[in-house]
Amino acid sequence: MGLLGALVILGLYWWLETSTRPAETVAPLTLGAVSVGGSNAKTPTPLGNIELGDGTDHASGRMAEPAAAEEAPRLTVGNILTEPDDDFVRVAKKLSELVLDTRAPMAEREEALAHALNLSAGNETEVLTPLLKHPNLPDSFAETILSEALNRELASQADLYLAALATRKTPELQKIIRGHLAFLAGGPDRGSRPEDWQEAIKSAKVSWPE
Repeated sequence: MGLLGALVILGLYWWLETSTRPAETVAPLTLGAVSVGGSNAKTPTPLGNIELGDGTDHASGRMAEPAAAEEAPRLTVGNILTEPDDDFVRVAKKLSELVLDTRAPMAEREEALAHALNLSAGNETEVLTPLLKHPNLPDSFAETILSEALNRELASQADLYLAALATRKTPELQKIIRGHLAFLAGGPDRGSRPEDWQEAIKSAKVSWPE
């Protein structure tokens, strides 16, 4: 009975130990920890860092801003006059662009107009007529052109004043324009419509020296 009792006690001890021992914990399998294809395999990349090549920042959901286009350098009197060009009409037209540029300082536009007037002699129709007709030309500049035109041939004066009559509608300029057209035509004020002056100016031109 002594040996049998010892075996029973040992059996009970083994049963109690195994039944009360805590179970071993198994670490869960994660995709990021799996190494596929040996040591050279790449670690999976989070979707937020993937570049799809369409210009989109996928982490933020915003389109990437395009690079700002560089603006062309603005014309200045200095760079126009220093360009090697012996075609006075072409240079005068470039100066006219600056005269009409509302972004440029008024003093610079005035300087450009002065040079354009000097280079436009004999080519008033190509240079000065488009200026007088353009809406960006201030009335003060139109008055400068008309005043300077009095030093030119009578035919050029008539053409410039007729062009101004059609586009310059302030009462002050209309009075100046119509007064000089009446002087050139040798007759009364015919009003603000250029067509009412055409025949009278055409008749007067016949007697003007060339």
